[in-house]
Formats: sequence, C-alpha cells, structure tokens
Amino acid sequence: MSDNASTQWSNPVGVPAAKRVMQQVDRLFADNQLDKALDLLQSAWPGLPSDRVHNSRIEAVLIRAVLQARLGQFEAALATVRALLHCNVSLNLNSLTFESLRTLDGYAELAKQNSELLTRERAEAHVRWEASKPDDPVPNRPAPLMLVLHGDPGNLHKIRTMWPHDPATDRGALVAYVQSSQLLSTTRYMWSADPAIAWSDLQAAYEEICSRYAVDESRVILAGFSSGATMALDLAFGQGLPAAGFIGLCPGEVPAHFDHEQIIAARDRGMRGVFLDSEDNWPDDDQRELMDSLRGAGFPIEVILHAGAPHDAPPNFADRLRDALGSVLQ
Repeated sequence: MSDNASTQWSNPVGVPAAKRVMQQVDRLFADNQLDKALDLLQSAWPGLPSDRVHNSRIEAVLIRAVLQARLGQFEAALATVRALLHCNVSLNLNSLTFESLRTLDGYAELAKQNSELLTRERAEAHVRWEASKPDDPVPNRPAPLMLVLHGDPGNLHKIRTMWPHDPATDRGALVAYVQSSQLLSTTRYMWSADPAIAWSDLQAAYEEICSRYAVDESRVILAGFSSGATMALDLAFGQGLPAAGFIGLCPGEVPAHFDHEQIIAARDRGMRGVFLDSEDNWPDDDQRELMDSLRGAGFPIEVILHAGAPHDAPPNFADRLRDALGSVLQ
C-alpha cells in the first residue's frame, strides 16, 4: 500500500496477533466507536500480514476506507480507495458508505477502474475449499465430515481463523471450509446474493471433497457463521446435501427451505441441531421464528449461549464446539 493510504508498518506481529487486532477493530466498529477503530488501524498495530492468504493488511485498509467515509473524511477515503485499486484490490463502491464520495473529483474514474477490476475478478471466481484432516484417522473407515461456511461477506481465511478444526478433527472427523464463488470484492464473498448459485457451489465442493477423501455420508454436519449458518440450514432442511445435523453460529435469516413438513422430515431422518450465540443477541425476531418452528415440530435443537462477543465467536469457541459436536454426533 502506498504511504498516503496506510500506516508505515514494520515489525510483523504475526497472524494470531493480527486476528486479535481485527477482532478488536470489529468490536469498536460495532459499538460505533469509529474514531478509536481508525486510530487502532493507523497507529497501534505495526506489521499486519500483507499476503493475499492472510490479507490482514488488505482488510485493515479496506476497513480504513469505510471508517474514513463514515467519519466524513471523504478526501482521505477517496485516497484510500485509489491506493487499494492501485494494488488491484476492488471494493463494493455500491455500498451506501461510499455514497458521499461520488461527487468528488476523481471518483468517476476510480469507479470505472473498480468496475473493470470486479468484472475480471468475477470471471475468474470459483468455489474454493480447504480441508483439515483428522490427526488419527481410523484405517479403512470413512470419516465424518463437518462442512463450514463463512458469513456474508466473508472468505476462506476469515472462517478458518474464526472456526477451529480441532474439536472435530480430534473426534476423527474431516473439516472442510468452503468459500462461495459469488465475489463482492477482492476479499469478500457472499452466499445470499444468489442462493441457487450457493447450492450449486456447495454441491460441487461436496462432490469434490468426497472424491478426494473417504467421507461417511451418514455423518455429515453442515455448519456456518451468520448467513453461512442460514445457508447450512437451507441445505440441511432442503436436502441439498446429506446432513446428520447442523451447527449455526449467530444464525441469520430464516432459510427458504424451512416449512413444517421439511422440519418433520428432517426430524424423522434423525437430524439434530445446535445454535450458538451471544446472550446479548439471542434471540432476534428471525431466531425466535427458527426456534418456534423447530420446537413446534419436536425437532431436537439445543442453544448454547455465551457472554459478550456479539455476532462473533466466543473466546472459548473450541470448547463450545466440542459440546455442540457431542450433541449432533450422538
């Protein structure tokens, strides 16, 4: 990144520390403490990883552009957009966040560059997945599979960083993290933009995973965060993929495939589910509708709540996941 759009970073802090930084920024943002979030990005954390895999520096500068725009620093935000595009990093300039930039000199040319970059990126975008194998697989026995979906917007790195594999791999399960093909911007992907494409992506990923690994298709767990949790439920109840159970962290909207008959059919197939969320968040209107429908059909559902960390994984997420897996893999 050029000096006019990002802090001079040195002394790399590494991926684990970068994760904590970005979580703190996210929480300040959620609490509307925008000045503090911007200060943290600009001065407190040198050395964020800058590669496209761990992309903390890219993410930091993307968030910086948003913060500057929200704080009314429109010329600074435009300079940050310009620097990102110079590094071939696209943005979602259709967001209302950037609406006030549209009258500035130079914006039209940057918007054109951004649109052209997005067109190239979307032409090359495809579903991607990465797997963590069990540490001690049982010879000649197919492994259970936990399929984990990022939120909207999200990506492979973010969900792998958030969602630990150990609780499942320690039980002999394979964990596969899946990234949508629906690109919103360089580092952000969506499931909900087109659910039909999401189903196609996930079915293709599942088939490829099963062709590469020995999977016990009677013990598949569909899991996800936020909109990824909604898509996991949609696939589970709509029978888009086989599912013995689901785990939803901070589930979002009610899925499309979720009528009473589908819930009854899933219950009769032996499917079980677990929701995890913050005590401060649970339940919102959609979650209340989810629970009323599930309990009204006698579906076996468990809710595990944690203190703090609204719309995020709890600090003891690995322990919570072990409890959840114990419930759905009985």
